[in-house]
Amino acid sequence: MPGPTEVLVRVHATTVSRTDCGNLRAHPFFIRLLTGLLRPKQPILGMDFAGEVEAVGEQVTSFSVGDRAFGLTPNSHGGHAEYVCLDEKGTIAAMPVGVSFEEAVVCEGAL
Repeated sequence: MPGPTEVLVRVHATTVSRTDCGNLRAHPFFIRLLTGLLRPKQPILGMDFAGEVEAVGEQVTSFSVGDRAFGLTPNSHGGHAEYVCLDEKGTIAAMPVGVSFEEAVVCEGAL
């Protein structure tokens, strides 16, 4: 359940980025010092997402249930999950009209 200022989004689309692949393969090897020696420290990877708002906290004013939203997950992890919960003032925005979920998630490459 989302907190008072959080938005719960059901993820419909996400991407597998170069960073995700590097975390899974641990290549180059020294990256394991940062991402986990034997397995990834963060079991759910993924940075960007696009989906539909499932629930909102009681203090949320920017989103309503059923709104289409896209954004980036905090700490660059969790976008591959079925649901993400983010603060409404964080890296989440309403999707423009006419944009598909798949088109909305290509923002990670812009970084």
